[in-house]
Amino acid sequence: FTAAIAVISSCGPHITASAGESSNIKCLRDCIELLSNVLTIEESPSVNEPKNSALQQLKRGCIFAIERLSSNSSLWTTIASTFVPGVSQYLFGYIDDNDGLAPLDNANIGAALRAIQRVVSLPTNARTVAHTGIGAALSSLICIRNDSDEDESYTTRSSEGAISQIDCDVENLALQLLHSLAPFITAMCDHDYENAGLIHSGAVDAACCSLSSNRDPVNTKLGLELFLSIISEVENIGEPMRDAHSSLFVNTVMKHNGFIRRLCATMLHSGAAGNNATQMEPIYGPALSLSEESCANFGSSLHAAVSILFSIAAYCSLTDSLVNTAFWDAFFEKRSRSIKDSSGKQASIVAACAVFLNYLGDEGTGICVPKDVSKLEYYLSVLLPCVRERLLYGLHTAFMEINALSGKCDQKDSSLQNVLHHFGVTQACLSMCTTSANIDSAFTVLETLLHDFPDVTLSAICSENHSLGTVFEMLSIPAESDYNDTKPETLRQFSALALSLAGKQGILGPATKRFGLRSVAIASLSAACLADQLDTGECIEEDLAGSGLSIPTMCIRSLVGVLSLDNKTDEGMIILSSGEAKAISSSLGKKLSEIILARFMKHAEGQDLENDTDPDENDNDVSVTESPEVLLLCALASKKEALSDLCAHGGLDALSLVAAEGETSAILALHEACRGDPSPIIDVEGHVSVMQVIASAKNNASRDVELACMDLLVTLCTETKLGRDAVSDAEFCDSCIEFASHLICSLTSKGGDDLTDNESSVENEVDESEDKKTKKKIDTKKIDTSRILVVEQQLPITLASLSFLTALLSVQKCREKIFQDDKLRECLKLMALYSGPSIVQHAVVLFLSASARYIRKDCTEESYSVHFMSLIFHSVIESPQSGKSKQGFHESNFPAFNNASGLQEECNQNLVHASACSAIECLLCYMTAELRSEITLTLQRLFTAVLDYATSPGKKLERKMRNSGMLICSITSIFVRLLGSAENNVLLLNSSLLNSFIKFAMTNPPKVLPKDILGENKTYW
Repeated sequence: FTAAIAVISSCGPHITASAGESSNIKCLRDCIELLSNVLTIEESPSVNEPKNSALQQLKRGCIFAIERLSSNSSLWTTIASTFVPGVSQYLFGYIDDNDGLAPLDNANIGAALRAIQRVVSLPTNARTVAHTGIGAALSSLICIRNDSDEDESYTTRSSEGAISQIDCDVENLALQLLHSLAPFITAMCDHDYENAGLIHSGAVDAACCSLSSNRDPVNTKLGLELFLSIISEVENIGEPMRDAHSSLFVNTVMKHNGFIRRLCATMLHSGAAGNNATQMEPIYGPALSLSEESCANFGSSLHAAVSILFSIAAYCSLTDSLVNTAFWDAFFEKRSRSIKDSSGKQASIVAACAVFLNYLGDEGTGICVPKDVSKLEYYLSVLLPCVRERLLYGLHTAFMEINALSGKCDQKDSSLQNVLHHFGVTQACLSMCTTSANIDSAFTVLETLLHDFPDVTLSAICSENHSLGTVFEMLSIPAESDYNDTKPETLRQFSALALSLAGKQGILGPATKRFGLRSVAIASLSAACLADQLDTGECIEEDLAGSGLSIPTMCIRSLVGVLSLDNKTDEGMIILSSGEAKAISSSLGKKLSEIILARFMKHAEGQDLENDTDPDENDNDVSVTESPEVLLLCALASKKEALSDLCAHGGLDALSLVAAEGETSAILALHEACRGDPSPIIDVEGHVSVMQVIASAKNNASRDVELACMDLLVTLCTETKLGRDAVSDAEFCDSCIEFASHLICSLTSKGGDDLTDNESSVENEVDESEDKKTKKKIDTKKIDTSRILVVEQQLPITLASLSFLTALLSVQKCREKIFQDDKLRECLKLMALYSGPSIVQHAVVLFLSASARYIRKDCTEESYSVHFMSLIFHSVIESPQSGKSKQGFHESNFPAFNNASGLQEECNQNLVHASACSAIECLLCYMTAELRSEITLTLQRLFTAVLDYATSPGKKLERKMRNSGMLICSITSIFVRLLGSAENNVLLLNSSLLNSFIKFAMTNPPKVLPKDILGENKTYW
């Protein structure tokens, strides 16, 4: 018989089914059937050992013969129908009777599997083979090394233990065969779904065992695809048996803890890949050996492994509590005896949960989303929320364990913070806070993160467009939304707190700009700020981070953070467009004003606005004017488009209180609001606030604050009588006058030396003798006049002070106060003669000119006498036109100060002389004849000089032609006044002056110099 087998083995592969040889093929088929029957002969224990050994040898020969014959494709059908059933029976008997496989046994089984592998390459044969029950035998063969219960201490297992041995090639062949037959085995469920299919063939055990022990990426791919076929079978089984199949599936899987760990390790490894800083504890052991090729319908083996893990998690969560608990205990490593509880272990669990949640984040085209549209609704409504809920619970439990292990969660633990950052825990939880399915658990984790890890949480929120957008979306969840335990106002409170803290750190503004969310942020925060009436008392009393701040306050602070683009809100500048300012002021103007007014009331009572228990907020260390609410109010008030809305909603009251604290932006806003109609400012006593700042400015106010206050007072005093009366009647008016006087006098002193002490009065220097006429001017050699030079930084406040005093001259009590200041009078005299640039001299001349109006009423010989002022004005007009551009000053750099002069032209010496001439005209009738004669002669020379320059040939300098018409007009006006009396007529009968008159009339400079004499200057000419 053995010899016959050898002949068949040698000749059979070469016999084909061609004509004339059909009988040979039939004979071979009969032989195959005979050889297959030999495999079914049972080995009886009662038979002696030599006979059983001979039978085993005979079976081996039959197997090797059929393997040789399998190379003949004409015999495949016969092999599939007769040999495979015999092999299945042979394998079952062999595996049951033997604890181990000898090398010769591995060779026999390998030969049988190779024969079947050739046969199943035809689908019809594969279908026939599948119906023989070979799948169960293959599954048992794969599990031969893993048929004992797995020890959870996988790290302590030894390869030297007494376990069954199977050749890797045999195991690989079995896996390949089972993988090839899987679709056909599953198809059998259509006829016998109670006993057929992969579930009942032991394929679940086989796949789990193979994936638990295999190191070959190719076999891993086959094992994953086999497992996916099993899951597909469970999902598509008929409704009557679906629950039974699902229960059998999860109960079988849960016998293989090592397989579950490998899936978890594979997922966790994928999340930590590429991040050297994230050194995770290997709580799950080694990962699967994956290939880069596609796996089934997935782009990679990794995606297939994650999908399998999700399916197992979902089915376990939907079954009885024991299986559910067993799976999640394995996932969270609660029963592992090899790894002790530690913060590192909990950090790895946090990472695993976060990676899993991230894989489940895409609900449209994610890895775990079913390809079958009909299953999508069940996935989204049942499976996905179920798994997410357990993962979120695991996250929260891990944080609690970390707190328990360390006493308090250590924010300095860089490894844990790195896990939170790298694995996107915050982002994963935020993605679930806009749907009702898992919002309660996700929000619980977010609260823990914000409380224990604020820096990491805020950085995560501001690092992604979607995360930041989600936080803004949480601000506007409608009140009628039903989210079980999580109320909409609680979500708003969390979002407002997180955003306000991010704004305080200076990361919110750049993030909203980078992601294009600025408009969304403004709209969401404004709406949330006004929704406080919808918030329950419960929510307001809750305190997520010990801040104790109300939602509107936190929203406003967040808004400041959005609008601030510098690193820190309290140092950065709020940048607003006109449209944004209008939108915010119209919606939040009233609320903002209310918050600030309430803050001032609390501050006045010696309390902080909202809470003084949390040192982290530092509210007690921040002045009222430095609070974000005040910064926003002042920024809005600086925009004309927003000012009207603020004024209409109580904003001026708040601005007035802020201005009283010396806040420059608030003062500037009040200044803008008072233009045209100062009554709203006066009604809220805004002028009193700024005067109060001036009254205390000597000690603590900056120059910018002083300038802003003086500018506001100048506008009030010059534009309307109402404003001027309000300022003059205020309690601090005398203090403001003293401030302006002190500031002006300080310009004529240096190092404590007063220049006025080094010169005698003008009256004492006047010698009535014609021979000593040159001594009528102050001896400049005695005075360091360069020290009266007003530097550019002092220029605005100097002009504002002069304008303020000039405006108050029309109020008698103020005028009397000013005229009583002897030091101020002497300083003004020096500045009128020696100050630079011209605009300062011009402002002084205007003050003296205004004083001249009251020459007969309030002025005395001891103060502003006619002789005193006439001599000053005479000295001014005698100064050369080019003499005032001193020490690097360029007059073109200093436009005329509007409040000081009321003119739009740039100031130069022509304008100074013109103003002096106007003052001389007021004093003309009060002068002595001698002084009037001297002044007239000086005016004649000045008139002639200006006219000669204008009519001379050649190009004209713009600075000399500017305001020349006003000067000519002012001089001529004095000449007309002198014609009123015969005594003064003689002063004009000067041949040189008459020649100039004739020359003027004949040349007509405005006509001959159209390019040099323009606009208003032409009108004066």
